[in-house]
Amino acid sequence: MAQFEWRKQLNSVNGTCRMRRQTVIKQKDLKLLWGRAGNRCAKCRCKLSEDMTTANESFPLGQQAHIVADVTDGPRGRSVLTLDERDAYHNLILLCPNCHVKVDNDAEGFPVEKLHMLKSEHELWVERTLAQASDSKETIAQTVYGHLIDAAVDHCRFREWQAWTGMALSAVPNWTGNLPLSIFAFRNTVIRAVWPGTLPELENAIRTLSIVLNEASNIFLKHAIYDGTSHVADRFYHSAKHRDDEQRLVQEYEDWRQDCYYLIFEATKAANWFAEVVRRDINPMFFALEGKFVVTRESWENAALNLSTMLLEYSQEERKALPDTFCQERTRQNKRQGTLG
Repeated sequence: MAQFEWRKQLNSVNGTCRMRRQTVIKQKDLKLLWGRAGNRCAKCRCKLSEDMTTANESFPLGQQAHIVADVTDGPRGRSVLTLDERDAYHNLILLCPNCHVKVDNDAEGFPVEKLHMLKSEHELWVERTLAQASDSKETIAQTVYGHLIDAAVDHCRFREWQAWTGMALSAVPNWTGNLPLSIFAFRNTVIRAVWPGTLPELENAIRTLSIVLNEASNIFLKHAIYDGTSHVADRFYHSAKHRDDEQRLVQEYEDWRQDCYYLIFEATKAANWFAEVVRRDINPMFFALEGKFVVTRESWENAALNLSTMLLEYSQEERKALPDTFCQERTRQNKRQGTLG
């Protein structure tokens, strides 16, 4: 039962003494009232403050007004409601100080039925406004994510993934002519994106894909030459004038080539992670018919060509730390190479 106490208050109009009680509204009723009212006055819909210390002209202190007065001689006070019922949510309306005064000074103009209608209409307005805001945010998020997903499919050549990665993994790695620029365009799109933040794993998967592919492209171009149609590995060790230089350059070339292969493998893991999250959160049919992304690796044994297809995926634990772990690893590797150089 709500707690209250009685006190005397001098009626400034006729000088008589009126018995008033100190109202104590339960916390559950207060939370329900403020929440459904959206922290706004039910009459003028101005924004309200719950805290007296932060109330100002822009955000006046909200007041929990009684529809049926908390005492029988108050505005609209004649009712069958008990004292507890008068302090409950269903008999309260959230108002600013000005509207509270107007409503109580004009009890005939604001009868019980009108105030209940005012309260119901306001709460419905709050609900619809919040729903529209939520729908708007969802629409924006879907548009942004859709744009980034389409950019990944086009710029990263998802539909030709096995073909172009197979060329990148050949004995003499080569990339089609405009692919590096296309990957750079995708990375630029991701950097500039205004992230909605509603699908954090998808965002991390997109970032990882763009970072890994951009690194793969940059590393490959360090020792590639353009032949008019493709970027082809430059076997720079052929230019060595001495045997010792040739051995050193051959090792440098082989280290570079293995790093190029490693980055293609990582990019394939990133592509599979990205596609899996898109299927889960956006479109269940995203590359569902085509299947997962794989790479084909060629090798030679006894003068015979062997081709092997590999499915590469990140573990759940690896995904949790990406793309940070990849960036940190590449930073350490670049520092080591800089030291050796």
